[in-house]
Amino acid sequence: LSYYEGLVFRAHQIVVPGSLRPLMLKYVHAGHTGVQGCIRRAKQMLFWVGMSSDITNTVESCTTCERYQQSNQKHEVMTHEIPTLPFEIVGSDLFHFQGDEYLLIADSYSGFFDFAKL
Repeated sequence: LSYYEGLVFRAHQIVVPGSLRPLMLKYVHAGHTGVQGCIRRAKQMLFWVGMSSDITNTVESCTTCERYQQSNQKHEVMTHEIPTLPFEIVGSDLFHFQGDEYLLIADSYSGFFDFAKL
């Protein structure tokens, strides 16, 4: 630990006194980046015993985070056939560019693509 201009440091982190922890939790959680994001952000500059646990409790009790968190449901993995010959599997798409419409064709085997103005 070191002391500089009224602050106590643990390496590069400021040791936060108990009275300032609620304010620091508010700042760390302001971006609603989830538990791991908030912990990562806090560890860059702050330290107190039990900090990770306090952050976890703060994030888990946040109604905004609860409302907007992304679902952690597992999605079925989509598998794709691997081509063994050129032009065995091709993809196509239509797109607009500067007022014109184009057709794009791409070969999955070679990566070759071509497009034509329609």
